[in-house]
Amino acid sequence: MNIITYIYEKTRPYHFNIIISILVIFFSIIAYYAYNKYFASKQNMKPFDNVANANDSAENNSAQIYFFHAQWCPHCQKAYPEWTKFATVTNKKVINGYLVECIEVDCTGDNGDGSNEKIEATPHDTAELISKYNINSYPTIKMIKDGETIDFEAKITENSLQKFVKSVLE
Repeated sequence: MNIITYIYEKTRPYHFNIIISILVIFFSIIAYYAYNKYFASKQNMKPFDNVANANDSAENNSAQIYFFHAQWCPHCQKAYPEWTKFATVTNKKVINGYLVECIEVDCTGDNGDGSNEKIEATPHDTAELISKYNINSYPTIKMIKDGETIDFEAKITENSLQKFVKSVLE
């Protein structure tokens, strides 16, 4: 009797169980490789923001939110109290690893000739900021994050500004 026949005879009552076990192992290996290739590698690995040392990385990441307004503008007059509430709560706060800076740019004296005074919040000239961020109307809110300029295009309320910041800084 050769060895193959001997093994076959001894394992004959267990053939079904052996085949099922081999298939389970085979499909488990395929599932593992498929998971790693198509799902796990594409997950966005974010650091936890609710731990004690989560704010340490915020020194390197900052986001500036500019509020361009003019005192003579009726829409700005409506938006200004909402901006003030938002800025009071959000300025210098770390959100998802970004230190948020709320910067108000009063464009009341801007007549396009660059003769403005410097704004208090930044060392930049108001006319320079208006030109740099292509401000054509008031009020305008722009966020600068990682060198990218993001426009705020909704009604200016404290709640909508909070949602905007959270969605952009995710």
